[in-house]
Amino acid sequence: MKNIITICASIFLLSGCSTMYTQGFDTYFWTSIPGEERFLFIEGKQKGLIPYLPSAPNCENDSSKQACLKEYLPSGNYAIEVRNVSGKVLYEETLTVKRRGDNVTIGTTTPGKGGKSVRTFKGGCLMEEFAE
Repeated sequence: MKNIITICASIFLLSGCSTMYTQGFDTYFWTSIPGEERFLFIEGKQKGLIPYLPSAPNCENDSSKQACLKEYLPSGNYAIEVRNVSGKVLYEETLTVKRRGDNVTIGTTTPGKGGKSVRTFKGGCLMEEFAE
């Protein structure tokens, strides 16, 4: 009987703790600005070319997500930069993403230099568009 109580208590504690840890987002980056190539940097590390898409992808369409640059971002704060081929910073922000169960926080702070970003999300999917 004592073993059954110990096992039940362990299962209860472990299942309850699952809502305590934070989760991240599969983040899909893209731009609606045609022309000049743009590159994504997160925390100073180049992640790749940001694809230009003529129409907005969405979290519920797998084929539209595949056209984006995907990065998994655990809950936290991230220095995001968009740079051109010569390394000039075209846009920068600090992106905050936090997800714990049904509680979600997504926000940005920018120094006010040109450009903007627009975000949409559903569940663990986050779309980030770089626009003018």
